[in-house]
Amino acid sequence: MTRRSSSPSSGAEGLWDPLSRMDGGSFVVTGAVWAFGFVVVMTFAGARQIDVPLLAAVAVVTGGAALGVLVHATRPGAPVVTTGRHLVIVALALAAAALAAAAGWSCNSSLRDDWGPVLVGVVTMLLAMHRPPRELVVVGVGAGLLIGAVTVGQVLASGADHRQPLVALALQTLVPAIAPPLGGAAFGSSLIAALARWRARSSSEHRAEVAGLDAGIARSVQQGHVSLLNAAAVPFLSGLLEREEVRPQDRAEADRVAASVRRHLLHDADRTWLDVLLAENGGAPLDDPGRPAAAVPEEERAVLRALMRLLVEQPEYEAGSLAATVVPRGEGFAVRVTATAHTSEQRIQHAAAPYLAALRSRGADVHLDLDAPRVAVQLNHGGG
Repeated sequence: MTRRSSSPSSGAEGLWDPLSRMDGGSFVVTGAVWAFGFVVVMTFAGARQIDVPLLAAVAVVTGGAALGVLVHATRPGAPVVTTGRHLVIVALALAAAALAAAAGWSCNSSLRDDWGPVLVGVVTMLLAMHRPPRELVVVGVGAGLLIGAVTVGQVLASGADHRQPLVALALQTLVPAIAPPLGGAAFGSSLIAALARWRARSSSEHRAEVAGLDAGIARSVQQGHVSLLNAAAVPFLSGLLEREEVRPQDRAEADRVAASVRRHLLHDADRTWLDVLLAENGGAPLDDPGRPAAAVPEEERAVLRALMRLLVEQPEYEAGSLAATVVPRGEGFAVRVTATAHTSEQRIQHAAAPYLAALRSRGADVHLDLDAPRVAVQLNHGGG
């Protein structure tokens, strides 16, 4: 899986704070509804300046398509909005703006009332939580310049008297297309910088906490080893000291004790984070040949831990059914967590949605498979 830069200038706010994408879904829907309403109202308001009504209708439909793709791409739980999707959405908005301009190419004397530049600017601004600020600036400025070029071409071709210099007319249409994405980029940059400062403080506190936990874990492991020796080795050695002689059967007993201790120590050394999670939740032994799951990032491990806890806490969960396997998948691997829960699919989907959204917001390829009463969560890494 491709890892993203943690630089505030290159990261999208939604990638730093996955839950913001879920909270921002209603913001995008509201903005899209407003923008489409604006497009429809301005189209009817400027009906007298439309030469080709069919083109105007197609422009409205194309604008609605751009907004529909935007809402679908930014819905909670959807994969990260890629640069390609960003460009497709803006391209649809630009096509709508160009069609609207063409519909009134020869008789549109009031360019300030055109809805195309506003649509392009709003569409780009609504992606502020989903794309890096630098990309918003580049795409927004590029789209604005194209809008300005269309305006210049329309003015020169129509010959209509707009009673303003050509540069002023171009700026009237360019500014509504550029200002919103620049504002969104500024907002995203400030928010990402604040998140970066918070993460830096949180990381230092986390490191201190982990250091304390590591020391506690080391003591716990040491105590476990001492308990093992007390239970297996110490009685045997005490018996030897009391008898002051080594009998033939003592050699076999010594081999048995040594094998038991070695087996226990090797088991601890081979345990992975998935072993620990399964043990915490009463799951079956892990099937992870080669231990590739060690490559799963800590953030994704934390979400998988929460998902496992969610499954075992279902009222209808079948005790002991939690299991995990790690299987090759192309050049990568897949972590598959399964459980049996006699719960409705809707309930499982609703409960798991925030966790799946958090994983997908970070670019993870995760799937929830429901085949009642079997529930499976698959996290794919690497090649397909």
